[in-house]
Amino acid sequence: MKRNFRSGKRISANKRSISSRTAVFARLKWIAFLSILVLVLFYVNQAVFAPAQKPEKEAQSEVTDFSQWRNDFETILSRFYFPSEWVKGLNRLDKFAASGERELTVRITIPGKFSIHKMIFAILQIARENHLQTVESYEKLLPNFFRLSFTASGGKLLNLQFKTDADAEWYSGKIAVVIDDFGYKKSGSVDRFLRLPFPIAFSVIPGTEYDELVAQKAHDAGFDILIHLPMEALNTKVENRGYTIFTKMSEKQIGEAVAKAKKKIPFAVGLNNHMGSKATADRRTMTRFMKALKKYNLFFLDSETNRKSVAYLLAQKAGIPALKLTTYLDNPQSSKSVAQKLEEVVKNLEKTRTAVVIGHDRNATAKILTEAIPHWAYHGVSFVKLNELLENK
Repeated sequence: MKRNFRSGKRISANKRSISSRTAVFARLKWIAFLSILVLVLFYVNQAVFAPAQKPEKEAQSEVTDFSQWRNDFETILSRFYFPSEWVKGLNRLDKFAASGERELTVRITIPGKFSIHKMIFAILQIARENHLQTVESYEKLLPNFFRLSFTASGGKLLNLQFKTDADAEWYSGKIAVVIDDFGYKKSGSVDRFLRLPFPIAFSVIPGTEYDELVAQKAHDAGFDILIHLPMEALNTKVENRGYTIFTKMSEKQIGEAVAKAKKKIPFAVGLNNHMGSKATADRRTMTRFMKALKKYNLFFLDSETNRKSVAYLLAQKAGIPALKLTTYLDNPQSSKSVAQKLEEVVKNLEKTRTAVVIGHDRNATAKILTEAIPHWAYHGVSFVKLNELLENK
């Protein structure tokens, strides 16, 4: 007989043997339970985390993986307006995928002012979509160096090597382009502007021969339409087709002119003045004008034909979303060309961050912008709609 040290009671040898057998059975149950648990966890891990086995006929080849990835990668470069000369080695990708080579490095130059993070995120996303596994992602201790490495079926290795070049031109900023004086003609330069793959605004003069036709065509093509409303000038006679704002007009007359213009060009999202060096400097006229404009949910762009214009300030005071001109691109009084003026605006974006430029419905302006806008877009400039500049104010 032995004494239980906790209870102080005596227990027999028979009871002790039964107790021992019970403990052994309990241990065996725990061992069985743990074994089953391990097996369950193993199979769960295989089902959830292990790569899914594809039927042989569905397995993608190395060429398919890399060629589809290349298409998606080029789309990303285009989205960020990266010049092709900043990417070296991408043209060898198809040959690399079909050959016995095991590794390829694509070298990408990054301008010093370019923020790479959004691009990296997009690249990682298309890698997953094209069954490429990320095996390495790091920044070396070398300054301005970043690297991503991927593998595809067959174990081929694709490296993307990003290196910052402080001398590479990159201008972070937004420019909205407005083209004035549409409505006098229906084709020619109009068609050139309609083919631009960037969001310019078509500013149409109400009452001109082709105002409705051009507004409709531009609207159908996805461009913003502005009412280019004639206003009284100081030293120049302004055309009067029943839409012009004169300083002698009453509040009612101004309201009727604005309503008529909006009815003529119903697609308009905003309005800017055509001429108007006298009207925009007249506080009473502009107060009446802004009161009429506010009824139509349009924004106002001050073309600044007079440095003494009060139109922009009175639009803000009336609660109307407003912008004002940065510069004219094709002012005949300037000795600088359209290309030179645009370059000047671009290189000033570091200070201004945004700009509104105005050109006119001319063949020469259309031709130069067709070349100049893509050039600066591929060096960081975002060409945007006027509404985007309003949102950032």
